[in-house]
Amino acid sequence: MATSAGHAEARQGLSFRAPGHTRLSENELGDVRFRVAAAARDVAQLRRSVLAWRESSTLSVEARQDPDDRRVIEHVLNSSKVFPHREWSLHAGRAINEARSALDNLNTSMFERFAQDSYDPDKIYFPITNGGKEWRGWRQKHRALPEWATDRYKKVQPSEGPFKGLLGLQAMDNDRKHKRLTPLNIAIVGELSSWTATLEGIVSENEIEPEIEALSNILGPGMRTVKISRLRFAQEIIEIEFKTGGSEPNFDLHFNFHDESYELPELADLPNRVAAAIDYVSSGDVSALARYMAPPALTLHEKSQVSPREPNSAKAEA
Repeated sequence: MATSAGHAEARQGLSFRAPGHTRLSENELGDVRFRVAAAARDVAQLRRSVLAWRESSTLSVEARQDPDDRRVIEHVLNSSKVFPHREWSLHAGRAINEARSALDNLNTSMFERFAQDSYDPDKIYFPITNGGKEWRGWRQKHRALPEWATDRYKKVQPSEGPFKGLLGLQAMDNDRKHKRLTPLNIAIVGELSSWTATLEGIVSENEIEPEIEALSNILGPGMRTVKISRLRFAQEIIEIEFKTGGSEPNFDLHFNFHDESYELPELADLPNRVAAAIDYVSSGDVSALARYMAPPALTLHEKSQVSPREPNSAKAEA
């Protein structure tokens, strides 16, 4: 091994003198595949745990009068039990770490096989960039790779296609190294509640519309109750009548990392995307690139908002 400035450098890749070779073998990808499979197992366990919690817990939203202001109705979310933050964060964090490590392992294998010049193994890594200056900086530091290889790397960058899921992967893994648990909370979506409020006095149509103050639909670790919103009417509220038979609120998991936020379906999709990126970069298979760039088939939840109807009496309904 040659040395330079105190750093051990690896020689050219094994295929340096065989330029026709542009594909890694499955044997060379063995460790990479193992890490992707480990990420997929943790994601599957996370999904099973979430399903079990959904089936064993109850979410409800209570509309109640503010004891300090009789003109105000508050929506309060109640959960029958706290969600298992530590367990869910552990599975998410391990999946994130394995997915990021798989990409870096791929990069190491690409250098070991195809590098055209000596390089420092401790200073190479798989790029996840926004393009532009970030990409050029990475390319400059990884000049030992042939152009055909870096062209493949570039095609799986978040700036090159519709799939942006890799953007937060670096931040997520760095967060996990410095924090015991992956940042996680629950966003509650769905119908809030159904009720009718009787207001004091004669009320005009304009006065029946309340001022709506949105608070938070987020349950953090250890929380069972959170105020979602406040509705302020012009007159005092005499009575609140609740309606039964409404749908129970649903929830989404949100994993937060700096400016990036991932819902559970997006996180569950990540090992498959990483596997497709690995298939393309290691072989040039365009069908793998198509799988990587395909629009995600995610179930989207539309957040409901409280919108009182316009009654023709002194009653407000929501």
